[in-house]
Amino acid sequence: MNNEKHYCHISVKGLALAGAIIFGAYLFLLALLAGWGMKFMWVSKELVGLLSTVYPGYVVGFGGAVLGLLYGLVCGAVCGSLTAWFHNKFCGSKN
Repeated sequence: MNNEKHYCHISVKGLALAGAIIFGAYLFLLALLAGWGMKFMWVSKELVGLLSTVYPGYVVGFGGAVLGLLYGLVCGAVCGSLTAWFHNKFCGSKN
């Protein structure tokens, strides 16, 4: 039984990198597109204002977009790595 292979392993570094890129790009584009006056589904100044309560300094415009990129990279990496680590722990995979 100990020689069983577990195929449910997720790369912690891979998911951390993917989460960082996706969430960083999302926050960056959200601030830029809202600054350009675009308003559709997930883009609005109100959403940027709501996110600024969680991410201090995150505002509409290029400066806020760069800051949002940094916040997104950190938060996406932490969430991605924690998700993969917990998944690997619960499925019985060995790191």
